[in-house]
Amino acid sequence: MRILVITSEWNLCPFISRQVEFLRNKNFEIDVFVFRGNKSPIRYLLAWLRLRKNFTLSKYDLVHAIFGQSALLAIPFIKPLIVSFHGSDLLGIKDENGKNTVKGYILQILSRYIAKAATNVTVVSSDMAKCLPDSINYLLLPCGVDLNLFKPSSSETCRNKLKLPKNKKLILFGGRPERSDKRLWLAKQAVSAISQKYNAELITMCSIPYEAVPEYINACDVVLLTSLKEGSPNIVKEALACNVPVVSVDVGDVRERISGINGCFVCESDSPVDISKALIKSLMFEDDFQSRQTVLSLSEEIIYERLIDIYKNSVSDRQVFMN
Repeated sequence: MRILVITSEWNLCPFISRQVEFLRNKNFEIDVFVFRGNKSPIRYLLAWLRLRKNFTLSKYDLVHAIFGQSALLAIPFIKPLIVSFHGSDLLGIKDENGKNTVKGYILQILSRYIAKAATNVTVVSSDMAKCLPDSINYLLLPCGVDLNLFKPSSSETCRNKLKLPKNKKLILFGGRPERSDKRLWLAKQAVSAISQKYNAELITMCSIPYEAVPEYINACDVVLLTSLKEGSPNIVKEALACNVPVVSVDVGDVRERISGINGCFVCESDSPVDISKALIKSLMFEDDFQSRQTVLSLSEEIIYERLIDIYKNSVSDRQVFMN
């Protein structure tokens, strides 16, 4: 089976390259077209032209667009199209007050159009599916976790390697600090309120290789997520795979992921006070924290095998329709 993957997030989402590598190892012929739209219609037009200059769409069995906006480059749709929605494509782009921006609204409209035209649609959380048109049948396919990479490790060893304080409660910020929608300012306010009494410090990950993320998770006492919006944040699943507690605002599928896990907490609101209270509860949790078993069904191998089934069904359904 020959597949063309189109994505605008290759350099920002490590799971995409791992997914492609897995499929190639399963003897799928995968070509990847990478572009950066940066919300610019001119960039999308140039990318559309470049795609047709370098690739012949008719020779592929299907096209897989990762993130809804990527599917715009596949117009007109001459092959089965799978669209994987991951976040802002369906949820929109929010401003600092949580309101949808004009560009976010346009992106949502385009994503809904793409969803109607696609052969199959996948979303990473049921919460995102609510943004799809009512007539769309979707498949729930969260991003998988590399359980060989994300596994429990000695906190002391990781702190020594990363040169982090040994005598403090370390709280890992679960997002890229430079992105305003991750709300680093909110995490700072919440941690600042408890820093002296509980000897706590907020740790951020800046420009680190993906392979170092498990070391940061294992070095910390809790992972904190303060995002304005999320689909299905990988950092939550990765923390659980490392047996590290999570405190989060109620966003995406986080409540579903950590509900019922002692030591993990969904904050009552997005206020620094409520986030601080949840952090204290997690930091004071004294029992042996065990959560890895809750994400075993989300291993990358299981998720990618499900994706292969979607590929096969999409091609066979198209063949039946044409016959």
